[in-house]
Amino acid sequence: MSSKGQIRDAVQGAWLEFGTFTLDPASIAAASQGTTTVTIDGATSGDLIFISPEGLDNKLAPAGAKVTAADTVTVYLNNVIDSTTAVDGASKTWSYILVHLS
Repeated sequence: MSSKGQIRDAVQGAWLEFGTFTLDPASIAAASQGTTTVTIDGATSGDLIFISPEGLDNKLAPAGAKVTAADTVTVYLNNVIDSTTAVDGASKTWSYILVHLS
């Protein structure tokens, strides 16, 4: 499930898109970084994306996101709190702002 909205600047050509997506990350090894991809229609390489979960897991830290292909965003999560145990984060709704630069 996702929702979207937009703010456009006709003069500069750049525009913002905002919405939500659901993410259920795979297990992340102790003291490691994991990645998960999500589909955001209209995202293109070179766009900027900012993400925020509805609530934080007590052992996972969001480390950012990047548009890695057309309609594909890679989300980076760190298991930096627990140096001895893998962590399997819960499914959550995330908010995003996507900055289309052209």
